[in-house]
Amino acid sequence: MSKVITINGNIACIKYDLVCGKGVDALCTDYTKAPTSDNIYLVEIKGKNLTNAIENIEKTLKRDPNTGCGLVLKPREVFIVYDGNTPKSQQYESLKIQLMVKYKLVISEIPFNEANKHPIPSTALTLG
Repeated sequence: MSKVITINGNIACIKYDLVCGKGVDALCTDYTKAPTSDNIYLVEIKGKNLTNAIENIEKTLKRDPNTGCGLVLKPREVFIVYDGNTPKSQQYESLKIQLMVKYKLVISEIPFNEANKHPIPSTALTLG
């Protein structure tokens, strides 16, 4: 069974797709700081389908009129944790650039075997 929230040091993550029914895997923040766009992070965990990761990020950034889910503060940084052997398609790279420009995002791609070096993705991975 998945956790809904997890805390590791100063980083707290909620399982966003479980709470809202769709979107990224986790919404994280440094809970010791005031909530701002600089302090909210999205984490998408993907094995192989990186294009689907971009779609989930965009679903999270748009407000859903049916569920009311959506973010008031727009994050500036997104982490995609993925299987490091997965090739990145031209379609994925193009969609990623469009998303970065449209929402003024930094998207960091981190292979699973390096995720434990980063406090935000490593905390999100503990959600299961």
